[in-house]
Amino acid sequence: MNNAKSYIYLVVVLVLVFVVGIVIGFFYNVFSSVEKQTTKSLSSHLISSITAKGIVENIDGKIITIKKGTEKISFALAEGADINIISLSGSNTGTYTVSQPSDNVGAESISIGSNISTILKLLPSGELEAVSISVLLTGE
Repeated sequence: MNNAKSYIYLVVVLVLVFVVGIVIGFFYNVFSSVEKQTTKSLSSHLISSITAKGIVENIDGKIITIKKGTEKISFALAEGADINIISLSGSNTGTYTVSQPSDNVGAESISIGSNISTILKLLPSGELEAVSISVLLTGE
């Protein structure tokens, strides 16, 4: 009699584990497909860009990491990305100057500690790529 109860408990536990496994698999599949669909939608040609602003925390080759508060984001610098410098003059005047393409501003204008604003493109692989970066300089 004791063996029969043990077998029944074992079968019930195995059935419960099997059912929990099926439920977990179902939810994983649902959420995985939603994530893939979101990435596909955001990397569409219909979505022009995503913007990000922050302070450059790290530069590793073409990979730039920026931080704002406690949040960080990393992205690759696209080949031929537009890079310009925006110099803000005076704290209350509202005037600024923007570098011109003929000024030959390049990736060397971006350094750790730089305040930047960037336009990002989400690639189909899920990675971010900067297509335009503005280095924001403040001057009094």
